Amino acid sequence: MTKPDQPTQSDSLTNEMAEVTGNDSTTAEEQYQINYVLITDTGKDYYLLDEGMYAVSKMTGIKTDTMDRAFDPITNKIALSENSEDEMWRGDYYPRRMGEDFMSMEHLDYYTDSSDAKTIAVVAGIFPEKEKADSMLSAIKKHAPNAFLLKSNIYMGCMH
Repeated sequence: MTKPDQPTQSDSLTNEMAEVTGNDSTTAEEQYQINYVLITDTGKDYYLLDEGMYAVSKMTGIKTDTMDRAFDPITNKIALSENSEDEMWRGDYYPRRMGEDFMSMEHLDYYTDSSDAKTIAVVAGIFPEKEKADSMLSAIKKHAPNAFLLKSNIYMGCMH
């Protein structure tokens, strides 16, 4: 997935101007945050992963949240519908970037550069604190033995 651009020279100039004028400005680099993504399973078969997500949800009580996205088998991606009210992201993948109390299907390459665009992850939470992520991992492993944590530098800035 395409992540927002890295800071550029113009970002540095913008920050210098902000210091001179007193306007607050945040560089692209400052808009990233380390989070721990709890993943219960990964693979390329959306329907098999979806079935597994709902099974783990039922066993653990963790709610699912699709964020009004669905799998498009033609493009092989999870995306907002072409009729979505969100004109900017309509028909495209909009990633989950926070939340500790949900399960959803996500494109793994948004969270790590070591994945290809077709790998899907079942995410069971995104945690800013490693201790809480470790605790949830321990609890969920009883129902999803392949679960793991992925340390990810997630863009938290505006995506609109």
